[in-house]
Amino acid sequence: MITAVIGTQAMAGVIVTAKTQSDKDLVASKMTSYYPLDLTLDEARATYQSDVPCAGSIPVAFQAFLEGNSFEDVIRNAISVGGDSDTIASMAGAIASVYYKDIPDDPVVKTLTYLLDDLRAIFTRWQSFVG
Repeated sequence: MITAVIGTQAMAGVIVTAKTQSDKDLVASKMTSYYPLDLTLDEARATYQSDVPCAGSIPVAFQAFLEGNSFEDVIRNAISVGGDSDTIASMAGAIASVYYKDIPDDPVVKTLTYLLDDLRAIFTRWQSFVG
């Protein structure tokens, strides 16, 4: 349970930092205050196996963000690792969505057509936060 609390705090802290800082080194510094980032994505791809606890998946999501150059690149990085890639991509994407301002509208609009009303409402609330 403590690991989940730390993971939640890490994600929230990093998202706020990514929203307010344009320097990735400052975002990386916030990330390393929670978890060590001691593997590149290439190294993670070779060794990563689905790891449900936060301590295994959050650092990979952080690294996917750090090695990405755009929102789409971050998502591709996260998925390329394998394992629990949907979770990793959702975490990396949450960070990238506040950091990058170049998120294409077409995939977002298309994705929204697949969501149930309650999930679309969550997305709308998220959009009001990230502005």
